[in-house]
Amino acid sequence: RANRISPWNKFVIQGEASVKRIFKGVSATAIAILMAQGSHSYAAPKPGEVESHLLSLIQQFSLTKVDEEACLHDIRRGLNGKRGKKCFGQFDRIIGGWQEERAHREWQEASKTVTVDVPGDWAYVKIERFGLTTADEFYSALSGIKQQRIIIDLRQNGGGRLDQAIKMALMVVDPGGNAPVYTETKRDSETQDFRLITKTFHVQELADRFFSEQRDRVGSLRDKHFAILINDHTFSACEILAEIMRRLNPDNVFLVGRQTFGKWTAQAWFPFQDAEGNKRRLGYTVLRYAPGSDKAPPEHVKPDYKRTYNLRREGELGVASDTVYTFAIRRLLSRTE
Repeated sequence: RANRISPWNKFVIQGEASVKRIFKGVSATAIAILMAQGSHSYAAPKPGEVESHLLSLIQQFSLTKVDEEACLHDIRRGLNGKRGKKCFGQFDRIIGGWQEERAHREWQEASKTVTVDVPGDWAYVKIERFGLTTADEFYSALSGIKQQRIIIDLRQNGGGRLDQAIKMALMVVDPGGNAPVYTETKRDSETQDFRLITKTFHVQELADRFFSEQRDRVGSLRDKHFAILINDHTFSACEILAEIMRRLNPDNVFLVGRQTFGKWTAQAWFPFQDAEGNKRRLGYTVLRYAPGSDKAPPEHVKPDYKRTYNLRREGELGVASDTVYTFAIRRLLSRTE
């Protein structure tokens, strides 16, 4: 068994033409499953083969031209437990123990992600992350209260499941309209040349996809007034949510705080086994999103009202000493009088 040539090693040495033939018509998820099953069932790859294999993945699916030397440098650093900086944008990180990480993520997604406080004529909604049930939690919380002024706190939110952010955004749009929601750019894995494709998704198309049996939720919260709190630790899915809500409902949505981190991408995770037999996962960018019909996303989401606040302790969010929060309350009350 140890002397057999594994599918893993064949994949590495067959060259670019064979790589394209193997991937033709195969989704990223299927590839990940294939690698997860094949990588640890045979002899571990020889030194150097792992690096070459991971580089070939990035070359096939990256949205931009890959600097091979820079990516190899970061891959080697990642395999040694360090974060690379030369190839940021295509190659994000390598982590160990995908089975343990998957179990941890499933636990996070199953736990509560939305907390609500109703201290007066407004409601304060804190979203910790975008997990498996965030959109349902958000809808249940807001449809069950009479307050029309809502503060959504996305500060210190690192993102998560983009589908949940899109579902939340669809709750505040015009249900009869068909405005562009976001543009997605990715590599088309269904063709041999892995061409770069860009597609814009509109309200009705996304409503059919996400709310096929709950169409009454689309636009159900559009008449409420929202102040969204953001800062430089607002990442990814929450950036997309904030910008879409503001663009599609500008009369009722404004942003307060500091400009966001500026991460408009999504990552794919591919499991593999390194030369020492350790289970690892490679994360790298495979999708780029732009709110609306833009061909490129903005560098950052910028607030309508710039306010800064030093977050010292988690308990200081959404309380009287939180000056960004109190400013948002005053603006909400003045805009809706």
